[in-house]
Amino acid sequence: MRRAKLSTSFIELMATLSDSDFECESEDDSDADRTWKPKTSQNVGESDFSDSDGDCDQSIPYEVNMGWSQKPFTGTLLPGYNTYGPHLPINIPSPLTYVQKYLSNQHFENAELYTNMYALNKMGKELKATADEIKILYGVHAMMSILKYPRLRMYWNRSYGLNCISQAITRDRFLILRTCLHYVDINNRPTDNNSKLWKIQPIVDQVRNACRSISRSVGCYSIDEQMIPFTGRCPNRQFKKFCYYNVNKDFEIYQGAETPFQDKTLGQGPAVVIHLSQTIPEGSVLFFDRYFTTLSLMDRLISKKIMATGTIMSNRLKNVNFSQDKKFERGAWEEFTRGDNKITAVKWKDSKCVTLLSTITGAEPHVTVKSIANAWMEYREDAKCDYLKRNLGPYEL
Repeated sequence: MRRAKLSTSFIELMATLSDSDFECESEDDSDADRTWKPKTSQNVGESDFSDSDGDCDQSIPYEVNMGWSQKPFTGTLLPGYNTYGPHLPINIPSPLTYVQKYLSNQHFENAELYTNMYALNKMGKELKATADEIKILYGVHAMMSILKYPRLRMYWNRSYGLNCISQAITRDRFLILRTCLHYVDINNRPTDNNSKLWKIQPIVDQVRNACRSISRSVGCYSIDEQMIPFTGRCPNRQFKKFCYYNVNKDFEIYQGAETPFQDKTLGQGPAVVIHLSQTIPEGSVLFFDRYFTTLSLMDRLISKKIMATGTIMSNRLKNVNFSQDKKFERGAWEEFTRGDNKITAVKWKDSKCVTLLSTITGAEPHVTVKSIANAWMEYREDAKCDYLKRNLGPYEL
């Protein structure tokens, strides 16, 4: 019965209201804002609280759209873009002068000491090696790396041996010096030294400190990995190098989990870039390949005021919807820019599709370049090369 009463009361209440009370006619609404329009999409960096009178509270936070959209990236010119090198020095020093910059006389004297100590402990007799002999040992190895024979002993052969080697040192003396060469006392290893390279750490530090002493200015740098040309059994044959126009400024020999990287929070690849880029000035540009490039690394470098460009694996850009590779023709590209306008991703096809990530330059402008079309060195002129890819050329990525 209560439900019937409520229904009757509701009907009576509705009957007392006029029909005009349910009609929303605009001509009777004097308080309506006739200038109101639906809110349009907002550009990144514009505040929802902007006001022409300037009375808004600028401290009110708003959320920036961090999604990716297909639009051009507004980049900047590379530092020193009009003075690309490398430029040869006016006065070229002798090869010996270059060697002395990296290996001092003190290094050879220490090698003499520990080589004799090892020989006495191993063979029970004095080797009487000298610093000059160790210098000759280094020089012979340098010559062997240039003029390669299939067998080591052939360098001392009377018929076709190399006089510059055979006259500098005898074969047996060379072999015994090479066997006994040491840089530390192997019987007194420091307890806190867990490096796999502790036996050769002095020469590694000597060369690396000389590389780090080379002056650094705002410019373009590259980071890459390289295999040490050694055919024997050694797990530590890979090292990371940090170059400026092919001049090595720093390096680190890879030792697996024991590699002395201070910051590994972003992964092994980004840890290399963070470690080797500690000494470059702000405003410089880094180039590296797909082994190192991640989105989080780019954000970290932006916070350090260092720009970067690198190829990237497509599975590391999950929120960027590039077209399939089969839809790209040679010279075509697609470009997506992140919502904060700080990073751009470009997919470009030459012989195959390449994806690049950059914080300094985008796909435009593009030019028409010559490229080798076949094995007969015939050129084609219809391949388009975008600006970003063209700047990666000098760094062999």
